Amino acid sequence: MSHASHTPPGQAWNAGRYAEHASFVPDLGMEVVRLLSPQPGQRILDLGCGDGALTERIMQLGADVLGIDASEEMVAAAQQRGSFVVDSVCPLVTKVHLEARRFAARDYTILLIGHADHVEVEGVVGAAP
Repeated sequence: MSHASHTPPGQAWNAGRYAEHASFVPDLGMEVVRLLSPQPGQRILDLGCGDGALTERIMQLGADVLGIDASEEMVAAAQQRGSFVVDSVCPLVTKVHLEARRFAARDYTILLIGHADHVEVEGVVGAAP
């Protein structure tokens, strides 16, 4: 899985805070799951799966679930639950984030030219502040 984040500007996802303060999200989602009535072997795509709490519940009902999220931390949290989750970050963006981290760790000053409010620029700044 990728180690890059593609979180939109103005959003910060923290799996611990999400579990503590947003556990109502998967609880409310269970109403939709009941309507869906997952069956063993049914394939379900959970877009924006977050920390995988709802994904895990659907899996427990026997469905084959694929979760997708764009937050590195949420993907990691979902994977710890045993959910199969895909990080939806573009591989080229991932490469730039990894290189920014690598060189920042070696005490390089990073020059990044781009639009300040562009999600990819903000992602690089977040990856290697």
